[in-house]
Amino acid sequence: MEFTCSSCSNKIVVPDEKIPKGKRFSLTCPRCQEKIVVGSGDERSSNGESSPLSAQNGYVGEVDFAGSEEKIALICDGKHKDTIASLLGKLGYRVRVSGDPKEALTLMRFSLYDLVFIDEGFGGKDIAQNAPLQYVQSMSMENRRDMHVVLMSQKLQTLNNMDAYANSVDLVLNYADIGKLDIVIKKSLRDHDRFYKIFKESLVKLGKD
Repeated sequence: MEFTCSSCSNKIVVPDEKIPKGKRFSLTCPRCQEKIVVGSGDERSSNGESSPLSAQNGYVGEVDFAGSEEKIALICDGKHKDTIASLLGKLGYRVRVSGDPKEALTLMRFSLYDLVFIDEGFGGKDIAQNAPLQYVQSMSMENRRDMHVVLMSQKLQTLNNMDAYANSVDLVLNYADIGKLDIVIKKSLRDHDRFYKIFKESLVKLGKD
């Protein structure tokens, strides 16, 4: 589906499968940063004004859609968000920060992020009750392989592949190594791209992609 920004006339193409069915939602124009509200009709109150954007009238919140040359990242963390966001910005990512598990789940359901950081205690829950992490673990491989997931932990060891595998993430980053984030994330992304390049080439040869 195609949307046109009323502010700058930029055309934004959103895959149909990423549009919340029967719901109102908003997105930000990547050119001028104008907020665009779209959805099932323009509901108005009795005085003729647009109804407020709330869950009661079917509004699910703002969702992120990447342009053809754009990379998007989601940070589910409140402790180190500024440090992470600053680095990802330098690496060319458009960054969204979520401090609420419910909001994070909505974003992840309707947006396929290239990179996701999840704190092990996000939302005050322990790792076994971490909603965004549980969502990642339930994703189909078709979508999951295009997303690079980083689990931030106080106990687990940075770059420990067994811990990463046990939690269905691509990288574990210990809080103590935040200062090495630049080096660690670049290495992890290189390894991820190298692995899936070979994987996708194999699918093509087998006629499955």
